[in-house]
Amino acid sequence: MLVTQTLKYDFIKSYKGMVNNTKKLKAQKSFFQEAYLRSYPYNLIKSGNLDKFYVILTNFKFIETKIQHSKFGIQALIEDYDLIDDTELLTHLEYNTETVKALKLIQGALRLSAHILNQDAKQLTGQLTGRLLCFDVPEIQALLEQIAQTKTTCLRPLTASLTPPGGALVRTLNGHSGSVNAVTITADGRRLISGSSDNSLKVWNLETGEELFSLIGHTASVTAVAATSDSKLVISGSQDNTLRVWNLETRKELLAFKGHRNCINAISISRNSKQVVSASSDSIINIWNLETGEKQFNLNSHRSPVHTLTITSNDKLVISGSLDGIIKVWNLETGREILTFKNHNSAIRTVFVNPDGNEVVSASSNNNVRCWSLDTGKQLLNSPNKNDWVSTVTVTSDMSTVISGLSDNTLKVWNIKTGKTNFTTPNHNGSINAVAVTPNGRQFISASSDHTIKIWNLEIVDESVITYAHSASINAVAIIPNSKQVISASSDSTLKIWNMETGEKNFTLFGHTDSVNGVAVTPDGKQVVSASSDNTLQVWNLGARKIFFDFIRNSKTPKKILTLTGHNNKVNAVAISSDGKILISASSDNTIKLWKLATGKELITRPITKEKSSNYNNTFKVWYLETGEKYVCKNSDYLAFTSDRKWKISVSNNRIKVNIASTGKEACSLPVDNSIKTYFLSTNGILYVEAGKYSLINKYYYDLDNFFPSSTRYKDKLICDIYYLRKDDKFSLKLTLKGWNSFLITSNYKWAIIASNNKLIVIEMATGNEKCIIDFDSNMNTLYLNDSGNLYLSKPEKNHDNINGNDDIMKTLLFNDSGNLYLSQPEKNHDNNDDTTESLNTVAFSYSGLQVVSGSSHCALRISDLLSKENVLTIRGHKKSINAVAFSKDGLQVISASSDHTIKAWDVENQILKFSLTGHKDSVNAFVISSCGKYLISASSDTTLKVWNFQSQKEIAGFTGESSINCCAIAPDGTTIVAGEASGRLHFLRLEGTEVEQ
Repeated sequence: MLVTQTLKYDFIKSYKGMVNNTKKLKAQKSFFQEAYLRSYPYNLIKSGNLDKFYVILTNFKFIETKIQHSKFGIQALIEDYDLIDDTELLTHLEYNTETVKALKLIQGALRLSAHILNQDAKQLTGQLTGRLLCFDVPEIQALLEQIAQTKTTCLRPLTASLTPPGGALVRTLNGHSGSVNAVTITADGRRLISGSSDNSLKVWNLETGEELFSLIGHTASVTAVAATSDSKLVISGSQDNTLRVWNLETRKELLAFKGHRNCINAISISRNSKQVVSASSDSIINIWNLETGEKQFNLNSHRSPVHTLTITSNDKLVISGSLDGIIKVWNLETGREILTFKNHNSAIRTVFVNPDGNEVVSASSNNNVRCWSLDTGKQLLNSPNKNDWVSTVTVTSDMSTVISGLSDNTLKVWNIKTGKTNFTTPNHNGSINAVAVTPNGRQFISASSDHTIKIWNLEIVDESVITYAHSASINAVAIIPNSKQVISASSDSTLKIWNMETGEKNFTLFGHTDSVNGVAVTPDGKQVVSASSDNTLQVWNLGARKIFFDFIRNSKTPKKILTLTGHNNKVNAVAISSDGKILISASSDNTIKLWKLATGKELITRPITKEKSSNYNNTFKVWYLETGEKYVCKNSDYLAFTSDRKWKISVSNNRIKVNIASTGKEACSLPVDNSIKTYFLSTNGILYVEAGKYSLINKYYYDLDNFFPSSTRYKDKLICDIYYLRKDDKFSLKLTLKGWNSFLITSNYKWAIIASNNKLIVIEMATGNEKCIIDFDSNMNTLYLNDSGNLYLSKPEKNHDNINGNDDIMKTLLFNDSGNLYLSQPEKNHDNNDDTTESLNTVAFSYSGLQVVSGSSHCALRISDLLSKENVLTIRGHKKSINAVAFSKDGLQVISASSDHTIKAWDVENQILKFSLTGHKDSVNAFVISSCGKYLISASSDTTLKVWNFQSQKEIAGFTGESSINCCAIAPDGTTIVAGEASGRLHFLRLEGTEVEQ
């Protein structure tokens, strides 16, 4: 991408006066700066000074200042570029068509980046560069040259690795905190309404992408939305089994429809806005009067959940599609079933009626589209496109084009009659839950579980797409020492070697038959080892690879020299010792293996799980997650702390012991005359104990400040009467339980939850009425929920010291003030004696080469000594799977990254948490520490790469990609960073604005 020097230098020269002017911005008073930023582009257009208008909107200082100003931001800047659309300017002498095209590309790049820049304006450099580098246009190249001179700390792409402007994607809307499940566009085309798992609806300005307001009222996930033809009302359906009617002008809820027994999946509104039709997982379709909220009648001949429906334009017919592939046509006035179509062999995802109202198009989950005549009931068309499994699908109003959300998180736009694909794009980072077409047919909307909504230009059929490094997810990257190259490993079963300076591919390595999950390079840069889901490791000899000219390379390519077999499940990670002699691998077969790299000989197999041992020491290792502080409590079957942390309660040998938490001194010992089933603490420090065997239940109540016990006992062979006791009051609640497992009352005294016969029964305490019944796993015998109604289940522990003969006892049930568990599960005598298996996700050597740290899917960090072949230390502090680990250079710290969104640094000697980095919003998949030890770079499923000052634990720079960032590496220069995405993109980035220490 070379630009002729004459064009470039002539264009840059024209900036000098403008740059001098922008330097004066800082010296001006704020109100002068504000007036300048608001009015200058407009005044240039009105005065006909187009040349200066071109210059100001390609000036990086102006762009940066306006975005960062509190009164303006990204949307105000985007609107400045619209000024050039005035038709009167087309005949102006200074109107330059090519320059205007360049401005529109810059505007498009800003629009594509708006959702990111609204949250982090510091990413302006990275976003503009990553989207504009592919354009060989003088104005854009001059802008990029200005950007490259920035002194701001940032990550600047070296290659064009982000979606460029000019393609189908127009903008991304980001505001929901949960999965976006449904979208609709008002008939006037001005507003977009979205429904989400965060229980809210949001209303957006479709043209600007601005979030206008939220509608709050549902108590569960919003799953369906529809708008009336006058664009004044919105009706939403939810997993709370209700429909709600909202006035978009007053932003108030008008009505709530209650009648369904399960989740609302689809809503359609008659054209005269008098009737609402709703479809549910209860297999029922209800017809409602929109004015009164009354249910008129229901349509109930479907035998499986109804997922989609529509009303014909004359308001006479309703067409519905269900999970079993059946389509039914109903008379809306009488409720009579008229037609049934049964040719689909998978779930119906959408039904659509043509404007004339005489044909219906249906699409099923295998992307099979059929067209039917409503007059004759005959099938008119069976599309040639099948077997792309979809989660959602819609059809354009002219019935020519299908937009499908595929199960692999991609969007596919294709022609109904020919089956030809217009374009496919993987821009979403989660399942696509809904798609909708704008009334003018020019754009379509997609909504995803990645919390975003994307707006697409439907008129662009030749999608402008970047070149992907791999055809599938990039899982690992590694820098090749003593070179300017990086190697990437992918789920497409290949490894590729790249030039870090140009981003060009040098070689592709074929050999694995399944996903390549890890890669490591020897310190001398001569060999590469790859780990794969085909259960093997491959050793490659990189050999001598000199580049003589830009287009002529040495013909000697890397060759595979060894295949290491021994694991009986996928190999997830690989690491090489600092002397390059020993290789270590971690696998889902729950083992780590050490290999001699020169020969491929297996030296050690270290199983992380062994056969169950009967030797338990009843020891709990407990870490407070906020501080990393550890308690070790022995000879205890149960352990809990009150929410104020004043008292520590342990239960052992049919006694309850209460200790002062701060000193450990025993305050009292209380007898329990039967086997303890479970117990919990309320927020006011009252202890409730449940003990039971067969039909007997004992309830104990303790005021821990007075240590005064009272009890009641009730018996019956089949019926257990449970009474709930509270200080100063007594509430009784009689429940019939058969085969009960556990009982719990929330700390706000609102809900009682019982586990019985593989069911969860939720009772409203005030009335004693059942709220709901939920199926659950029979292996779950302990449960807890928070006051907001989120339910959690806990699997039982296997307890050798079983005190009541039941092998399924949950060892602990511990709550914080909200009712959530906050302490760790119990440890056994030897951590590697866990009776459940766990996948090893990651492994790393210490710098001395004498120790290894591994991270597992069961949240455990284990440090092993290679000389003694023993576990030195096990640390449990993460709440979810550990994805990456490393030792600090001095070996005194272990750093871990987890799916719980955090990176933690652990003091190995004192076994405490030193600090936790908590800026990511999703799983942290990988991290790397710079050679100077000053910076930590982390890669996350939230699509971001973050740079942290490791000493101050502050985030100093960030970069947002377009899908989950799975891996990263940093070159010895300390500034060049490579990151791989789940989409197959490879980002080459430079850390700007920092002093690099070697």
